Amino acid sequence: MSAEQIPAGGTVHYLDRHRPTIVLGREQPAAAVERLPDAAPREPAWLRAGRAAATISRTTGLGAGTALRRAWHYQAAGDLTGQIRKAEILRDLAATVEERKALDAELVRLRAERQIVRAARRREHRATAAGTAAGVVAVAVLAALAGLIVLPAAAASLGGAAWIAGRRELAHRREAAALTAGPGDDEPDGPLALEPAPGRPGVYTPDMLPNGKPFPIGHAHTDVEAAECILRALIKEGIPVGDISGVERTVWGWQCEVRVTEGTPAAIITRSDDLETLFDTAQGSVRVQPSVERRARAKLRIILSDPFASAPPPEYRAPGSMSITDRGRIGSSIDGDPLLVTLAGVMGEAIAASGGGKTGILQALAEITTACRDAITIDLDPAGDGLEDLGPAARLQGRTHEQIEHTLLFLLMLAKARARLRKHLGMGRKWAASREHPAIVAFIDEYPKLSKLAKRLAFELLLVGRKEAITVILASQGGTTVYLGENIAQMLALKIVGPCKVVDTRAVFGDGAAAEGWLPHRLSPATATDSRDAGHVYAQGVPGMQDAPVEYKIHEHPKGMLARLADERRDAGLLDPDADSLTAMADVDLPDYVEPEYDNEGNIRRPAPVELLTWEQLLRLCEADPPAAEVTPVTRERQAVRAALDTLKTQGLDRFRVETMAEALATRYPDLFDGLTADELGRLLRDAGCGTTVSIGAVDGLANARGYRRDALEAAL
Repeated sequence: MSAEQIPAGGTVHYLDRHRPTIVLGREQPAAAVERLPDAAPREPAWLRAGRAAATISRTTGLGAGTALRRAWHYQAAGDLTGQIRKAEILRDLAATVEERKALDAELVRLRAERQIVRAARRREHRATAAGTAAGVVAVAVLAALAGLIVLPAAAASLGGAAWIAGRRELAHRREAAALTAGPGDDEPDGPLALEPAPGRPGVYTPDMLPNGKPFPIGHAHTDVEAAECILRALIKEGIPVGDISGVERTVWGWQCEVRVTEGTPAAIITRSDDLETLFDTAQGSVRVQPSVERRARAKLRIILSDPFASAPPPEYRAPGSMSITDRGRIGSSIDGDPLLVTLAGVMGEAIAASGGGKTGILQALAEITTACRDAITIDLDPAGDGLEDLGPAARLQGRTHEQIEHTLLFLLMLAKARARLRKHLGMGRKWAASREHPAIVAFIDEYPKLSKLAKRLAFELLLVGRKEAITVILASQGGTTVYLGENIAQMLALKIVGPCKVVDTRAVFGDGAAAEGWLPHRLSPATATDSRDAGHVYAQGVPGMQDAPVEYKIHEHPKGMLARLADERRDAGLLDPDADSLTAMADVDLPDYVEPEYDNEGNIRRPAPVELLTWEQLLRLCEADPPAAEVTPVTRERQAVRAALDTLKTQGLDRFRVETMAEALATRYPDLFDGLTADELGRLLRDAGCGTTVSIGAVDGLANARGYRRDALEAAL
């Protein structure tokens, strides 16, 4: 149809591709030709024929390749070949020698099995090999005889079979894609083209993502691909992510910073298990650390191998090489930063389940205190071996309830004495530790197994010991009141928590601790054959460090190293308490619950549950080495008590009147007590801690005399 044939005011519409239709309109001033948006000129025949030929060729080639691949896969035991390749990759990535040895053994087994399968399948086809060869020869002869007639027919038959096989393979692939794709989602499974924001290098936001779906982090080989993988997973889990930045490949996996647009990063923590599924990583491999400075941000780590494999070994510390106020490295963070600790004026706790590395935590702390030139280490454990190899470096070790109760009472009285003494020594508001006035650090393992009296003494010591440089570090397998008996888990300043239960996390760090990133309950304790996360901890209240939910690992000492350090430090000499503190203890009253109870006639109704011993007596009770010289000062008051006790033992008595004893001492010890009066002896006994006189019954012809009993004098010493 030519332009001259279009009536005036008409419009030509192509309602299909080949036949134009004329529509008349009175309003148009002139003729116009419009093409509908979906109309297009028909492609040339040669182009359509070429495209069809290419499709047939691809389908035929796919069918032939599929048949050959399946035959070869069966003949060459390809299933085992895939397993072997996977094992080789795992061996190259193994973090320990034991894992590599196990994978090497698995490779030997798989290769041997593949050889057996290959040999069996060769024998299986050997019987048909001759028939196949004969068939090939026959076909060749027939083809030669038939010439141009048979050859094209055979080629057409083979080509048709390959084309049919290719059509079937394409159908199988479409079905598989439909089954694996999400609803309305047929995008490819893998990294696409993600571009960073203009002017904000390294920052990626959800609106940059092309269409697609989550894919395993193992498919990511660049920072951009990892950013896309993480963004897709976060969005899939409904996390209100604003952007991610700082995407970095490390020796142990991937890490980045995530910013949320609403709520807190706790949303990421609660979805950690599902994120591990999307990333296709191990249980516990997603670690989230909320930022303390910026509430909306958190560091997201995807752990693919041991993050502490390159941590430095423990450093050597010579005897007396540091002060209790110095900080020492006991571990490393997941980023390689040091965990530096000092126990000067710090009450603390170490909580970890059985197999969580609790003993290792105490040993790491005690390794510092036993190297100090101004600190005394005490090792108490009612159920085990305490510091184990490092025990000989402690000044005394308590293992029985009797030893532990006497030690805790001694430390409590010493702390109360120092509270009154430090002002006279010019120390100010807290005890200044030095070699002459050393600090004391008591490690109490298995705290829940202490006696009721020992727990009460320890609790009081926790209240008064900090300012007096008497530190208590208790350890338990749990942090709840079921374990500790008192709600003291959150009271203590220093908290070091390893693998535990979620209730322990809440008991130690607070009810909302998990949402803030404190996640020791996601750590796994060791088993008999696998160390897992033993020694991995979260630490809070470390002097000089920010309270951030960072995962650390305590340094593990090589076998035999702690024993050698203990011997070296013991041989260098261990400190004893200062004479000033020991002297001041005589002016401190015992707690009421450790005093003996008497009836109205002065008879003992309940003996004292524990007696206050001198330092020398305490060392003998705990089977420790005696001091090089007597450290408890021999004052006139103590001389009077000892002389009175010796007199009672000689006379076979258990009580006395002050008047009678004053005469006896003046007679027996004229060099010390010549002219001693009853009033002066009473004052000496009171100042020595014997208390005031009590009713002692019928003595010296008096029906109800007053005086002292033998056990009061023994308690004073």
